Amino acid sequence: MDNTYIFLKEAEELVRELNHRWDKFANHNMSTGMMDIWTRAYQCYYGQMAAPSYSTGVAGEQDEYSTMQINHARNVIKHVIAMVTQNRINFDVTCTNTDLSARNTTIVARAVLDQLFYEKQFEREYHSMLEMGLIFGMSFIVARWKPMKRLVGVDGEGQAVYAGEPDLKVISPLDVMLDPLKPYFQDQQYVVIREMVNRNDLAAEYPELAEEIMAVEKINNFQHFTQFYEYNEETIWQYTAFHQPTPALPQGRIVTFLEDDIVLNDGPNIYEQNPVFCYRPDTRHGTAYGHTPLFDLMPVQESLNQLDSSFLTIIENFSVPNFIASKRSGIDETEISGGLRMILADPDPDAPNAGFPTAMNMPSIPPDMVRQREAYIRDIEALSGVNSIVRGSPSQFVPSGTAIALLSSSAQTYNSAVERGYIQIIEQSALSLLSIIKKFQAYSDVVTITGKANAYNVASFKGESLEGVRQVKVHLGNPVSKTFAGKMAVADQLLQNQMLASPAEYLDILKTGNLDSVTDPKTAQKAYIQLENEQLAQGQKPIISYLDNPIEHIKEHMVLTFRPEVRSNAPIMEIVLEHVQEHLDQVERLNMGNPITLALATEQPVPLSALQQPQQGGPGGPGAATGAMPPQAGGEPPPEINDVAASGLKRALGQVERAGQVAGSEE
Repeated sequence: MDNTYIFLKEAEELVRELNHRWDKFANHNMSTGMMDIWTRAYQCYYGQMAAPSYSTGVAGEQDEYSTMQINHARNVIKHVIAMVTQNRINFDVTCTNTDLSARNTTIVARAVLDQLFYEKQFEREYHSMLEMGLIFGMSFIVARWKPMKRLVGVDGEGQAVYAGEPDLKVISPLDVMLDPLKPYFQDQQYVVIREMVNRNDLAAEYPELAEEIMAVEKINNFQHFTQFYEYNEETIWQYTAFHQPTPALPQGRIVTFLEDDIVLNDGPNIYEQNPVFCYRPDTRHGTAYGHTPLFDLMPVQESLNQLDSSFLTIIENFSVPNFIASKRSGIDETEISGGLRMILADPDPDAPNAGFPTAMNMPSIPPDMVRQREAYIRDIEALSGVNSIVRGSPSQFVPSGTAIALLSSSAQTYNSAVERGYIQIIEQSALSLLSIIKKFQAYSDVVTITGKANAYNVASFKGESLEGVRQVKVHLGNPVSKTFAGKMAVADQLLQNQMLASPAEYLDILKTGNLDSVTDPKTAQKAYIQLENEQLAQGQKPIISYLDNPIEHIKEHMVLTFRPEVRSNAPIMEIVLEHVQEHLDQVERLNMGNPITLALATEQPVPLSALQQPQQGGPGGPGAATGAMPPQAGGEPPPEINDVAASGLKRALGQVERAGQVAGSEE
């Protein structure tokens, strides 16, 4: 018996074994019931449980039973998707170091990801991955380099260089083979995927194998969970096995093959990792399969379908009443049709109502069944975490805006596992995309850098421009701020605390639900101060502006002096103290020469005396006039708030300087 690891065997023997294992894995999905679950989930999500043709159906031996599906399950899953994807993805790229070159690299990397996601529509692929994962409990996305035939130049060795581009593709669990007993996808040493290809194109790409390729059997059963069959004679399955580098296989391996054991390509893993990423809304412990809220909703949706079908059957069969009359009356059924007619009949003393035609009591929908239906809908909302407020159908009691925001936030929080897995896959695959571009893009390409805080403009880049990228993070944000009701509640708080500059800002939030136009100016200064702190920590000296808020700058810069690596570095400490002194000098100059600018910069009320007294010179620079504050009624002028702030900051600076001297003497 040959105990050699199969991926160490020759390509023909490896492909023969992989084709055999693919059949075994398909049988495993059938025998464990996963195929049945996927089929029911597909039919439930797309409203095909009651009738496959999106219509009311019939059932029973004589088609006496009407069927229908009012698809609450899909509705709540769509709301989960909307909650996860409603905000634009913001990337944060980190490098292996923090020098100026690394800062340029992070800006280029963010711009590349933005271009891939929003110009080349990669975001759409991730939305498809999310939706498919919420249907089947798992989905897959493959990040590869797609070679192209466009010649863009030659390299240093005179070799032709062709343009290519990164490629993303979403794959369903029916088209992926993995080890079902490994619960963590990162433990899967190899994964096999299958894709539909046109065999004529494939034969043209591999002319030496054209005859064997054209003889491969076409695809008959397109998907096991649908009734659609592929009759295109030219479509066949192409399989690709990705083996990540391991101690037994240091370079990994990628093998592309067809049925009938036809090998197309065989070589080392050029991606140096597994380029297939698995998304699971929730884990199914002990197995490689995932779990989705839709699985929990299917029994309730099926029961709801039965109730709705019963209602429809009653309505269709008994909504028009029948009439009963005595035969002795002599009334014919045609005589009671229509209206405004005189009908003569003989009474029947032995029959109710003298035997005259009487409307029968037809079966009606029992109130208990109506209440049960309402209970099923509440169960669907409870199991999915998507309440009626989020679905836009609140009860008769309409809560306040704050309560609506809280309920919306609770739905967002309940489905945080769905979002967390989604973000994790984006982070992993985005880093993989940057690695692929870094390795394979040897030519210059144009990238557009956008954003308010980017300090560099890069018109073109090569793959080597991404050298040093270590990690990609995606900002999630506050769950409350992701809902319109939450944004409105925040806007109300901003309005009450007088943090909105004008009613127009509140009306803009009311119209668009966008808080960025209001919050960005408030957070821009904070972000820039943090950037200055990074520069100071690296020994760089930032440039101050008379529009800076010197008080906020000094407070944040003083935090640096409490970091051990700064306190023990005399040159860095000196630069920090010099920069703080510049801000202190700025406070003194503006306070004496231009208190209006100082008040605006520090977000303090403008002194009335400054408005009444004309200013001379520039904005607090050299040569600015120093006007004394006129006395107020009742005696001495009140002390300026900025004078108090400046004196307090000078005392704090003296403490910092003494601490720095002590640190310097210790060295």
